[in-house]
Amino acid sequence: MYSSYELHEIHKDGKVEYLFHVQGEYGSDGTVPRLTIGTKEDTAFELTPVAAADLKTIPSKDYTDYWYYAGDLSRWTALEESAKKGKVNAYFYYSPNSKGSRDEISPLVKRIPRWLTLPVAECNAYGPMYSVFYPGMPAKELRDAIAYRSNAHYDSGRAKTSNKYVFSDVGNLPSFALHPSWSMAEVHYVTFREEPAGTWVNWDYWGASSGNIHPLDTISYITQAVYADLYPTKYYGFTLKGHAEKQSWVIDTVDTKQHPELTAMSPGDVIKSLNGIPVDGYPKYVAEYLMYYSALGDLDLVLESPKTGLYEVTVRSMIHLPLPAIDYAAYNEKSKLRYTRKTINEFRLDGAVPFEIFDPLGNPAAHVESPRTDWILEHFHTERPHTMPLGKYFAATAPQY
Repeated sequence: MYSSYELHEIHKDGKVEYLFHVQGEYGSDGTVPRLTIGTKEDTAFELTPVAAADLKTIPSKDYTDYWYYAGDLSRWTALEESAKKGKVNAYFYYSPNSKGSRDEISPLVKRIPRWLTLPVAECNAYGPMYSVFYPGMPAKELRDAIAYRSNAHYDSGRAKTSNKYVFSDVGNLPSFALHPSWSMAEVHYVTFREEPAGTWVNWDYWGASSGNIHPLDTISYITQAVYADLYPTKYYGFTLKGHAEKQSWVIDTVDTKQHPELTAMSPGDVIKSLNGIPVDGYPKYVAEYLMYYSALGDLDLVLESPKTGLYEVTVRSMIHLPLPAIDYAAYNEKSKLRYTRKTINEFRLDGAVPFEIFDPLGNPAAHVESPRTDWILEHFHTERPHTMPLGKYFAATAPQY
């Protein structure tokens, strides 16, 4: 019945706590089932549910979540050999006299001993795969904008392609899942966290890369297109080669017409540092995130040419002004890009992956940091422009065209 499980290690107030998270595909009457873990029902150990009052997170919108205290992890590690043989199960009981509903969780359990030996710094941090803040924008309008930009369009605004996506609404936090029209092997789950200053758009994704398309390339294309629709955006005159996770910043194209200061730059040159900070090993999406969503102005780059070695360039920050406002909802309706109420679980490609990322014991009003993106601006000693419109900020630092 259940398709995803997680074991959380939570560090809070100097203490470490472990929670077991079950994400179900079916509705619930609110009853939290009794849960035991083991190889047989009569020898399995029982987990204690987390009280509803202690769960400070906003509930998931498209499925049912149960949270349990994992307790002493030595009970879990003792099951390692059984887990390697595929014999560890979770047993759910919905009433005192009911027979247990069994689901195998060996793939999770067999990894726990090694996971416990890792330093915290080497563990995967928890949070959305990718987060972008849109100042001054309500969640509903952003949902329509991202639905619009997730399809290809003619100049008239009519859609060339019709994406498959579903949505649900809880309060002011709409969500939807989509198959990008150019990469049907991917699934993206998007949530919108609205704050007084604007809205966070949080992406989670799974599925194999399709050809040369990486899921982060899909996300970057959509989020950058929406950002350029709404705000003045910087233009540095060069692009980078490779997919989003490529761990070197290799120059692909150079626009010397708009940026004559780039005459020394050639395709194939590699950026080695940005504003004095080494960038070797950082994936390509980090550079693109900085160029779109940070308050950086001109860039002082050190590059390496395969032919001539190291050289320096200061890249001017030019500005693209947004085009006239797009009525996303109207165009979506015109192109019959209507949201459907089909079950969101039809989009699940990998049952081991939960749809949504959130902190079960954290402040439900707070943005859950993305381990992929939220560190970028601080690391490069910049910040996110939080004012709208942004034209006044940019006008003082860069020419517009």
